[in-house]
Amino acid sequence: MPKHLTYKALPLIPKRNTTLFLLLVISLFFGSHDIRGQRTLRDSLRNKIELLKKGKDHQSNPKYIDLLNELANKYRFVKEDSLLYLTKRALALSRTNNYAFGECKAMYNLGGYHSDNGKNQKAISYYSQALKLADSLQKK
Repeated sequence: MPKHLTYKALPLIPKRNTTLFLLLVISLFFGSHDIRGQRTLRDSLRNKIELLKKGKDHQSNPKYIDLLNELANKYRFVKEDSLLYLTKRALALSRTNNYAFGECKAMYNLGGYHSDNGKNQKAISYYSQALKLADSLQKK
């Protein structure tokens, strides 16, 4: 191999710093890609919700409630206020329509919200309620 193509020909760039630099560039590339992917997923969920809203009885539609819960979950580490709003909405609709699966998912999302905000007792309470509800659904 010609000397000008070897690493030894570049004595000014330490190998350790080059490796760290490459790792940084790679992590930044993959990190920004995931953020864009999550944004488009949230946009897609919002679009589906808007389409269902055009129907008459969208608030009693389990698919609508599921989409609210899913979108709330996607906001967990991005916009906590949106997570809380969407989850409360999904919980209220689930209870109104006796939709136990939607209620279970909403309880789980509320547990995550309170866990992220350091309210561990509240989080455990919501997680426990979600678990009990999930167990009862599984037995049916």
